Amino acid sequence: EHRIPSSIYKEFEKAINLISLLYKFFFGVTKIESEELLNMIMYCIILTKPKRMIFNTYFCKFFLMNDNINDNFGINISLIENAINNINKINAQFLNLSDEEFNEKCSKFKFINN
Repeated sequence: EHRIPSSIYKEFEKAINLISLLYKFFFGVTKIESEELLNMIMYCIILTKPKRMIFNTYFCKFFLMNDNINDNFGINISLIENAINNINKINAQFLNLSDEEFNEKCSKFKFINN
């Protein structure tokens, strides 16, 4: 619901940090690999269905890339972009499902387009 790129990015950063901390806590690890973090981010995006996720990502990237908001900016934006791209690539074959099973399971999700 934020409108300013720096505020949107701070929410992205907070979400990634929380996902990372929760993963470490629940699995009792001190370090999380980038692939594991990416999978968790994908899972959280699919569950929460955030509004205007793609727009907000590119909006932040366009306005903040040169500002160097902090050292993690590039990493966090890359994680979000990769998660979105991987979600868009999910299909029946990727999940080892038949096309009918995949369509049936996907039909149960209600996405709000804003």
